[in-house]
Amino acid sequence: MAHSDKKGILERKWQQIAYDKHRRRLKESKSQLRGETTLQFNDAEAQAQMRFRRLMAEEKRQAVIDKQNTKLLQRIVDIMTSKKKTFPVADSNETRRKVSKPGLMDSSTAKPKQSSIKLPAIAPATDNGSK
Repeated sequence: MAHSDKKGILERKWQQIAYDKHRRRLKESKSQLRGETTLQFNDAEAQAQMRFRRLMAEEKRQAVIDKQNTKLLQRIVDIMTSKKKTFPVADSNETRRKVSKPGLMDSSTAKPKQSSIKLPAIAPATDNGSK
């Protein structure tokens, strides 16, 4: 037993020496990074450049959005003003299909087409003396 206690004491002693050596190296080490930077962010010129770049990027983004909005608006106007409404069909025999008026007979099933589904009206909530 005495032999294993001595071994544990020696092991702890070596660990302490290694740890102390490590701590000493950390204290003596110097930073490998330069203490100064080439671009100071507090500099007014650098901030002005960054602001200008940010504004230019925002203007480009806004121009793209405006262009897309113009295209969408033109498509909506075309749809609203055209009398002939056509939509793409998944059937390979027909490339386009005319939309018929509701209530006409469907030629494929010979049944009257159903109009839009009507939902029941929801009565407004009444206030039962809540004041």
